[in-house]
This record gives sequence, structure tokens and C-alpha cells, in this order.
Amino acid sequence: MHRFLNFKSLAWFFGMLSIYCIGIGFAYGQAISGNLTGTVSDPAGAVVNGAQVQATNVATGQQITTTTKASGDYLFSNLPVGTYTVSATAPTFQTTTVPNVPKELHHGRGFGRRAPG
Repeated sequence: MHRFLNFKSLAWFFGMLSIYCIGIGFAYGQAISGNLTGTVSDPAGAVVNGAQVQATNVATGQQITTTTKASGDYLFSNLPVGTYTVSATAPTFQTTTVPNVPKELHHGRGFGRRAPG
């Protein structure tokens, strides 16, 4: 009978371990953020290097700032889900603002903005 209890305990342990591992896998897959990308260019279509791009969460007011690369591209990584106001500014250009940019789960969101000259 002692062997039977050992086997039963071991089977219960591995069964619970399996359920736990499956649960961890599902929990790990729950994303609450994503990336927001884009390109800043001038009215002639030339990319703007070194432009400051700011994303402001409409609900929380949280502001995140990044700078465009030589290609004019910017990236906000791991941005919490929500609606954002995105603005771009660079020396000798007017600030351009895009309101109500949605950031949803599992969707990369990108858009290009032309900086008015």
C-alpha cells in the first residue's frame, strides 16, 4: 500500500505541475503593450533626422519622447495600450501633432508625418 500512495502522490504532483506549466504559457502570452513606429519627413518628402517625437497617452497624460534616426524613423517600443497624441518637432520646422492615435494589442501601428516647412 505504501508504494501505491507514492505512485498516487507522484502522479498528482506531475499532474499539477503540468497544469501549472500550461497556465504559465497562457499568462505569458497576455500582452499589454505594443510598438508605435513612423517616419518624419519634410514637405518635399525628405526624411528629418533628429526630430523629437513625443507620444502622450490621452487617458493618463504619460509622455514618452524619442528621436528620429538618420532615416527619419522613430520607434516607441512596449507602449501601453491606449489612445495617444503624437507630435513631432525639429529645428526650422513647425510642430506637427496627430491626435487620437490608437495603440491596440498585437497590432504594430505606424504612420508617416510630414513636418510643415
